[in-house]
Amino acid sequence: MPLDSIIEGFLSGILRVVWVVLWVAVEIIFEILIKGLGYTICRPFKKTDIDGSLCAFVGMVAWIILALLLLWVLI
Repeated sequence: MPLDSIIEGFLSGILRVVWVVLWVAVEIIFEILIKGLGYTICRPFKKTDIDGSLCAFVGMVAWIILALLLLWVLI
């Protein structure tokens, strides 16, 4: 039926928009919160050519340490 085709197209368009919004949100969180903190920590130790994966790793470790410290303070 034509109505099924219209609804299928409409739903796939909505799902595509939701997927893009979620992808952008994850990218913003990863780039700003994780890699940004890692870059801020790595910057004093290495002035040039800071690797992005190193920043991501350092940022992840820093957020884990911060979460554990917060948990320790609250308990």
